[in-house]
Amino acid sequence: MTNDPHEREKVSVIPRFFASLAGFSVATFGLYIINYLNKVAGESNLYAEKGYTLFAIIIAVIFIVTIGITVFNVKEESTLGVSSEKTSLKQAFQVIVKNDQLLAFIGLLLTFNLCTQLAKSFAVYYFKCVCHDEYLYSIFGLAIIAEMAGLLCFPKIAEKISREKVYAFACGLPIVGFVLLGAAGGLTGIGLQIVGYNAKAVTQSAATVMGIRVLMIVIPIILAFASFGIYKKYYTLKGEKMEEITRKVNEMHAKKQTA
Repeated sequence: MTNDPHEREKVSVIPRFFASLAGFSVATFGLYIINYLNKVAGESNLYAEKGYTLFAIIIAVIFIVTIGITVFNVKEESTLGVSSEKTSLKQAFQVIVKNDQLLAFIGLLLTFNLCTQLAKSFAVYYFKCVCHDEYLYSIFGLAIIAEMAGLLCFPKIAEKISREKVYAFACGLPIVGFVLLGAAGGLTGIGLQIVGYNAKAVTQSAATVMGIRVLMIVIPIILAFASFGIYKKYYTLKGEKMEEITRKVNEMHAKKQTA
């Protein structure tokens, strides 16, 4: 849609904002919707698989409809010409392997996404097994509001400070959040033991609880550090170098269009 990096920063926020809104909706209201669907289906167990299945089907239908709108209505005008050769899967793999910056980008993106997705995947188990209240997951989902606010503020922030500092904040703030979440989970467990609430559930599987803590807190923190480390040490397409490359690419496209 645009080759201008500043315009791209503004445009790229739009789909990510609505993706975060979707995640917020599922995280905050998901368990309540599943419970309701089980009631409608006549299930006495509000956590029965039928509710999860129905909810998954609803999400899948919404996804197919909305992605279909995008596929059929958003057209891209190729600037490479109709006679350009198609790239095979083997050639694409060779390009990835030989391109150190693409490998670095994949690495930092993969580690950061694994960081957030691990936390989201194990959050409901963390709140159920460690904090002993799975409905705290809905409150945890409210944190996505901060993500949405960050997306809206990103274009302005990127104008004020360097990309490296922006990415440092992007990796650093989740680390702080995980540390606070781990501390809160530990204090909750201690508090429950002190008051004697459901002591059997608290102590019956210490290894399981510890495993969930590691998957929910420790590994995501390590991945966030790794993502910033890759960005800082191996990814060089930033700052003045990125602006120069963008300028050259835009000039190349302009020449092809006027030829």
